[in-house]
Parts: sequence; C-alpha cells; structure tokens
Amino acid sequence: MASRRNIKTTKITLHKRQFGNEKQKPPPIPPLQEGANTYKDMQDKLEVLARHFEATYRQPAPPNSLSPPPSDSEDGHDQAPSEQLLPNYQFGFRKAHSTTHAIARATHIVFNAIANKCQAAALLLYLARAFDLVHHGHLITNLTATGISRHIICIIHSFLTNRTTQVKYQNHLSTHHPAEAGAPQGAIFSPILFALFIRLLPIPGDVKITLYADDTIMLATDKNKTALSNKLKESFHIIDSFFTSSGISLNIQKTKALYFSRNTADLPPPPLPLGTNLINWSDSVRYLGVTLDPKLKISQHIQETAGKARRAISKIYHIISPTREIDLRTRITVFNSFVLPLLTYAAPVWTPYLR
Repeated sequence: MASRRNIKTTKITLHKRQFGNEKQKPPPIPPLQEGANTYKDMQDKLEVLARHFEATYRQPAPPNSLSPPPSDSEDGHDQAPSEQLLPNYQFGFRKAHSTTHAIARATHIVFNAIANKCQAAALLLYLARAFDLVHHGHLITNLTATGISRHIICIIHSFLTNRTTQVKYQNHLSTHHPAEAGAPQGAIFSPILFALFIRLLPIPGDVKITLYADDTIMLATDKNKTALSNKLKESFHIIDSFFTSSGISLNIQKTKALYFSRNTADLPPPPLPLGTNLINWSDSVRYLGVTLDPKLKISQHIQETAGKARRAISKIYHIISPTREIDLRTRITVFNSFVLPLLTYAAPVWTPYLR
C-alpha cells in the first residue's frame, strides 16, 4: 500500500508541474519494491516513467509558426546525431510535436523544390504490424547504447519480458506462447519504445525522411525525372534492408508514390520498380489525415473535409438546431466538439497554399 500511495502522490505532483515552471526537475521514478507487480502497479510505474523520460530527454520544439524545425545538417542531409535520443525528423508522441508539424515539414520540402524549379516525388511507406514486431533484445541493446540510466532500462526490460500470448476463438483458448517481440498495445510507453527502436534508421543523403511513429514519408527532389526515380529506388532498398534486419517488414502493396508538379503537361516518370513490384504514381495520397495531390492545391482535401463536416452537422443537428430549446452556449460547445476539429485539423499547413 505504501508503494502505491507513493506512486499516486508522484503522479499528482507531476500533473501540477505540467502547468508550472518548465525548468523544474522531473518527478522521481518510483522505486521497485517486492509485491508491487500487479497490472495496475506496473501501469502506474510506466506512466510516471514515460513522463520522466519525456521531461529528461525533451527535444527542442518546432517554432509556433509551424515552419519545419531545424532538422537538416549543414550539408543538407537529415542526421540522427548520437547525442540525440530521437532524430529531429521523428514527430510521433513527443512533447510540442504533432502530425501538423510532420505534414508541414513534408510540404515545405516540396514547395522549396518547386520554387527552385526542381521536381519532387514522395514515397509513403507502410510498415506491416510495426508495433508487434519490436524485438526485445534489439531494443534493449539500442537503449543501452544511448546512455540511458541502467535503472530505466531495467524497468523497461521487466515490462517487456515474461509475457505470453493466447488466442481465443468462440469458447476455445489456445495454449500460452511466449511473446519475444512486440510493444504492448495500449501501454503509454509503447510508442516511445517503438520510436527508440527505429532511431538508427539510415537516411540516404539523396532523400528526406519524415516520421510520425511508424508513418513514414520519403521525399526526393531533382531537376531530372530519371535521377528522381533512382533516388527513391536506391533509398528504398537501403531503408528496406534496415527494417528487414530489425525484423520489421514493409507492406509493398500499400506503398504509394506521388509525383509533384505545378505543370499540367508534366507527366510523371515511369512506374517505380521496388523489389519485384512496380509502384504506379498515384493521383493523390493521404498522409496523416491530409490528402496531398500532385499540384499541392489541397482542393481534394478541402472537399473531403467539407463532406466530413456536413455529415457531422447532420448527426448533431437535432441538438444545435435553432428551433431546439437548448441554450446557445451548449449548442456552441457541441459544434466546437464535433465539427470544428474536422475543419481546423492541420489548417496551418494547407490554408496558406490555397489558390
């Protein structure tokens, strides 16, 4: 009981500090004690650990203007310096980072290429069962190399090991099988563990990478279409080799390619040969909830967003209708909760480029 009381006190203190001075020290990690191995106790420890981890290894936040954060080295290539726990191009599940920042970085690269009279192309990579294939041994090895304290690594190791899986079909249960890979779904710490697992992703010098957890977009720019296709093809094989060696496979069938050009008469290059597959150029792709088209006019995204908003309004119209005897404040609250988020999602990224 004493252990659980200490953990709850730490969590309350942490909640108050979230709105206080940012320079305050992160809360202490609750000590490991015998008898505190129930599911709730472990979840409490991991929640405090995740907050402590985030506060200790916080990265600089992108500017409020949503211009892409300083993620390029002096030679213009993405890097993941050894002194950084997470690379700058990883935007997933980090303080002051969001999907909007990831989309802003990707679109900024494309607009810069078009402004410099270059051509741009994107390759959206889909990882098959990414969180389920995190190898525990490789993850612990990566964590050890980062210089994270042994105490934290021991907690993570204890959290991941000695787990079993079981399948239930109707009224039948399979036998227990040891789970030697995978970050537990729903755990507060799992997204951070996955980001650490792929932190050493090799970035070829000819492309730019933007990550949001396992959502990956690879961008290349060049003035020659053939060179553009070659950059994407060669970089794909390098990244695919890394994922394969880490036990993660890319879903080639779901991989999509998009060629950007403001010139209507400018046709895309021939289909991309990736392994034994040919990837045709798409008319549009959906990246982190925003539909991108070859001209980056965002018109298709606007239409889709307007359609979602209309459907949402139709569902709540019986509440927000002026004929209803419901006070205005309540109607506004309902509208702001169900409709406004659909209209404003990632708006700082696509509204400046409306034509």
